Amino acid sequence: MPNFRSLQKRVLFWTPDIRFLGKTVSFASWGGVVNWFLDRLAGKFTINRKVSDKIPAYSLARDDQAKAKAIYQFVQDGFRYIDVGLGEGDYEPNDANTVLRRRYGDIKDFIVILTALLRAANIEAYPALLRTRNFGPIVEQVITLRQFDHMIVAAIINGDTLYMDPTYSTCPFKLLPPYAQDSYALILKKDNVSFQKTPVFPAALSDFRQIYRIDFDPNGAVVVSGKVFANGLVGDAFKTFAKVATKKDMRRWVEDYFNSHIPGIKLLRQNFTSIHAQAQKQDSSQAYVEGEFVFQYDNFFSSKDEMIFLTPNLLNKTRVPAFAINPEDERIHPVVFDNKFVEWDKLTIRIPKGYDAFFIPSEEKMYEEFATFKSSYARVEDTISLLRWFELKTLSIKKEQYKALQEFYKKVAQADKREIIFRKRQ
Repeated sequence: MPNFRSLQKRVLFWTPDIRFLGKTVSFASWGGVVNWFLDRLAGKFTINRKVSDKIPAYSLARDDQAKAKAIYQFVQDGFRYIDVGLGEGDYEPNDANTVLRRRYGDIKDFIVILTALLRAANIEAYPALLRTRNFGPIVEQVITLRQFDHMIVAAIINGDTLYMDPTYSTCPFKLLPPYAQDSYALILKKDNVSFQKTPVFPAALSDFRQIYRIDFDPNGAVVVSGKVFANGLVGDAFKTFAKVATKKDMRRWVEDYFNSHIPGIKLLRQNFTSIHAQAQKQDSSQAYVEGEFVFQYDNFFSSKDEMIFLTPNLLNKTRVPAFAINPEDERIHPVVFDNKFVEWDKLTIRIPKGYDAFFIPSEEKMYEEFATFKSSYARVEDTISLLRWFELKTLSIKKEQYKALQEFYKKVAQADKREIIFRKRQ
């Protein structure tokens, strides 16, 4: 359901004149708020050294977008986030040179250093106050800073506004974190009040792909080998962990991940690459991770078994969510998801020696306004392949679509549980 902050009843009030640090401040209009905040930022954006002195990738950039990407990733990777909100520090940041020297700061400091570096590269950039999606719509008639809970940067590149959140360390360039999408932004431009709605990004920019193979060992084990790819906003936990993990930590993390899907597996080999190494290999806005793996599940079957039952979708099973359990529930509010995404799986199964495919599930296709699911099987000689596609196409699903959403998830969960049956040859 929506965040409780967007649902709870509120009494909003403000006073046109307030006392702040011993001075009277006029908040009679949003222009007054913008100008007051800009006064707090005055002189903070001056950088003493050239951008290229601090950012090696900047010197290779050929256009403003490439320059902005190099600067954004430099701030993401090179600075530590520390929340500082004491006294005047709750509203007034450090200057860009101080942040650059310290290499840490709070949200305001991150916004100052990113804006300063972009401007030093002759890219038009502005700080922006943000009311994140979880807080619901802004009430423009109530003029107070308390309506905002975050800040981002708005850069103007080739006539388009590009929003950036440098505090979200795994968010790819040109995207926004889930909480910052479909949110209200007040761009801080002198004597120019402009409320903007941040974009919602398509599912195709955040996809999770798995390509793997299942082999039956003569001793009764199942051996699974393959690759995993995570693009955009999916796989955040892994991306964050990959930045700091040792090889030993990484192996344990990967093994725990697979055991969460198939308890009891034994990880034989893994090679997962951090997002930084991968991001340098492609000319793309997408930060992504990829990994190869081999694991084994012992005592899965016996050569004496007349039949072997295998649920082929081992790693991406859709579980029936809580909202779909009771079909009699009356929905009062929309169903809200964090972000759009795509799951794409390609699986190849080698038919176990001495057996034949007795039953292969039929094709499934489900199309709804809010989501799509497709799965299909094909047999070629001694192998069976499965192609699976799940796409969530919207962030919010109307309460009138609740029953359809329940049925959709139940059918997807059923499709993901279907088994292939192998029968021993006579």
